[in-house]
Amino acid sequence: MTNEAMAAYNQAVRLGPKSARAYNLRGDAYRRVGRYLQAIKDYNKAVQLAPELAESYSARAFAYTLLGKDKEARQDVASAVALGFESTLIEREIEELTKRR
Repeated sequence: MTNEAMAAYNQAVRLGPKSARAYNLRGDAYRRVGRYLQAIKDYNKAVQLAPELAESYSARAFAYTLLGKDKEARQDVASAVALGFESTLIEREIEELTKRR
């Protein structure tokens, strides 16, 4: 990811500090470059702002998995599924991430 792209995500958060979507997008960017703790921090903020948003839990589950925090990942998968995400899709992706660790 380029510095310009990260600057755009940072600006989105600055312009929309109450936007769970902005935090999710920046969290995704951090996760893609291996900055999992920063990603989790953004996903935590997204969950705080919009606890009904399943994608925040799902994304955070992936970051937890990449850190080897399987218990936390499973909790977030359960939350995402309870909010409407399809369990088989998430579980399949989590399984693939686990193999890559």
